[in-house]
Amino acid sequence: GNKNGNAHRSSILLPSTSTGTMSFGVLTKESSLSEISSVLKDPLSSLVMSGMICRSQSLYVKICRLYKIRLTPPPSSNTSNDIESPEEMDPSSIDDDTLAVLSTFLVPSLSLFPSDTTLPAELWAVLQNLHYTIRYKLYSSWRHPGLEKATLRALSPAAVRSGAVHKPLGIIESEIDTGIAARYVLKRISKENIADKGRQLAKTSHNNPLVVFTDILGKIESYDNLILMMVDTFEFVTPLGLDVMGYCLLVSLGGGGEAVGQRSRTKMGGLDTEQWLASLETFTGAFYKKFPSVELRGILVYLTRRFAAGQVSELGVLRSLIKTAGGYGFVDYDSTASLSDLQLDGRCGSRLLKRETSSFGVVDDINRRASQRLRSVLQGDDLGVIILILLSQLRSKALYSKPSSNTVKEHVKVIGSTYDDCEAVLCLLLEYLSDTSMDSKAKEKFANSL
Repeated sequence: GNKNGNAHRSSILLPSTSTGTMSFGVLTKESSLSEISSVLKDPLSSLVMSGMICRSQSLYVKICRLYKIRLTPPPSSNTSNDIESPEEMDPSSIDDDTLAVLSTFLVPSLSLFPSDTTLPAELWAVLQNLHYTIRYKLYSSWRHPGLEKATLRALSPAAVRSGAVHKPLGIIESEIDTGIAARYVLKRISKENIADKGRQLAKTSHNNPLVVFTDILGKIESYDNLILMMVDTFEFVTPLGLDVMGYCLLVSLGGGGEAVGQRSRTKMGGLDTEQWLASLETFTGAFYKKFPSVELRGILVYLTRRFAAGQVSELGVLRSLIKTAGGYGFVDYDSTASLSDLQLDGRCGSRLLKRETSSFGVVDDINRRASQRLRSVLQGDDLGVIILILLSQLRSKALYSKPSSNTVKEHVKVIGSTYDDCEAVLCLLLEYLSDTSMDSKAKEKFANSL
């Protein structure tokens, strides 16, 4: 202690001068988040690069709670009934220094701690206040330049000798250990032991969800019989893990801006969808039906951009969302050719009559929360109407667009199949948005969007 009896306390903040003031500024309770971040970003980043943050879990928790308080938006007077839609910070209000602390400390540090549910909960309390575009950018930075050994393979010998490694070696080691543990469980998981092995698999994902979920999606692309088992496994995953799963699914579909987006989506003849995309379509519907609170806007905006670019290969993803998550499988127009006269007459009736006559009285369970959530997202920002307009344009373009000199002329069967798919999804989405059985104001909202 000093002469006044006050114990000297070490601090990661800037040192004080002899006059008692900091040489670069003073941090007080009234300091803005930008000022706090500008002071903290460099020392906190050094703690991650050295891997020493794993020895101070309390420091990590305190930083998370500080940013949680500063990033929590003030309560608004909006009284809308939109479920599972917490208030979010405006992306433009978050400065570069704050993003630097989030991307170089808070998010990647999670990989350096043992796998537990406490720290992911603290981190999610911060991230849930951010817009989904910022969260996905943070996950992308966490993933870059690769996962597990892919980071080391991307390095040149000169970079290794100089120590210019973009991802800390402690995080790479943690990712490799997590990958080994996850693949060990995946090899032994089955329908009979899903409860036990599902908990083990979820436990391995708490500190490195990107590694585990990327591996799971890779298995699902090859083996579609794993889809329902994996969806049941996610019951034991943290809210942060579910949000990361939504990001990983978007990356696997091709929305991550990586080489995975260049994969072929249709088979040689152009009529059938590739196995990996068909499996992801089924998984997308089942996943969002089971977990309606997971972010949906990312995938829907990605589909909108694909349709705007004239691509129709992801129509199955939208159809799976409406049929499975939205509970509208009975309205699907794909199987009308095999319906009896009685079932065709039932199509002219109400929603209940369509359900009872569509599959010979076999009615699937509907998750009302998932259906309401999907409808609210499609109604928000007029996404549903935009997709309807794009699908109607794609339907006409499939018949009348002329092939360019660089493209191969499509067979008439491919053109007919594309037209039928656009028509089926268009009718399915139109009926879903205008249905008033779950939302009495659905038609009013639909008309306002138009």
